Amino acid sequence: MCWAYKRSMLTLFLASGFSYATYSLVFVFMNVFLPLVTSISQKETLIMSTCFLVVDFLLLPVFALISRRISQRSLMIGSLVLCSFGGLPIFILLEQGTLLVVLFVRFFLVVLGVWFSATFHAWAQTLLPYTCRFTGITLSYSLGTQLLGAPSAAISLFLFQHTGSVSSPAWYWMGLGVLTLVCMLSSEKKGLVK
Repeated sequence: MCWAYKRSMLTLFLASGFSYATYSLVFVFMNVFLPLVTSISQKETLIMSTCFLVVDFLLLPVFALISRRISQRSLMIGSLVLCSFGGLPIFILLEQGTLLVVLFVRFFLVVLGVWFSATFHAWAQTLLPYTCRFTGITLSYSLGTQLLGAPSAAISLFLFQHTGSVSSPAWYWMGLGVLTLVCMLSSEKKGLVK
């Protein structure tokens, strides 16, 4: 029965993968990547990760309040647009490698992650009818996070090792963001998202 809503499930699949990839990029990948491209030690990156988890926690209610004035879907699309066009420049900043730049980049990525993910589950509830909501969301979310999100750190590190470009880890994440954005926008145009 859920198969009739395959486009909504595809949107959920991509969105959950993007959400997971964003958090994986900030809290997993950066801990390995930054010591390779900057003078910052792995110990310092782990301390930063802990601090940014607190920032993440504090930003969640902020974006929940914002979602009362701006629709959940609009917030998510705004985050995707910023990721799609701002991901590459933000990673290029890492070439400078100073502590201040690294803090800014990680803060920017945390804000993008919370911006997108804070309303994800409430938005997901609107995509499928009650009769197949739980099966559809669970299946799409599980597959999206595991097939698209979980390997993002490994894919990003692979891209960096094979290109040597500091900006190359952003390619997978930006590509996933663009696919999610296109899918969200096309679903709305066809009237599939309520």
